[in-house]
Amino acid sequence: MPPKHFSARGQPIDMDRLRNIHGDRKAIGNASVNARGDKLGQGGVILKTQEQIEAEWAAARAKMPTRPVDIKSQDKIEAALAHLAPQPKMNVPLDDGMIDPIPAAAPRRKVIDRD
Repeated sequence: MPPKHFSARGQPIDMDRLRNIHGDRKAIGNASVNARGDKLGQGGVILKTQEQIEAEWAAARAKMPTRPVDIKSQDKIEAALAHLAPQPKMNVPLDDGMIDPIPAAAPRRKVIDRD
């Protein structure tokens, strides 16, 4: 299988080999996992392996209830999302019957370069 990753100079990089070599090192960031994805505790002790984490996730996913959704009811979806849409600004009529225009932006100061 050809490599899928290349360096900036175009040289192929075997990412699987790098993962196997550095699998026991702590990953960068605040996720407290190593390069293989094992969950780490205090002092770098492995609390759960990646396989255990995946098995727990699959078991929890299998227990989740599913329900059929009618994809043809677009009107119901639009009605449910209508309150999330931004409301247009209303122009209020003034006493003389004219509509108050939207105020212009604040005046900007000119920058003068004296060099």
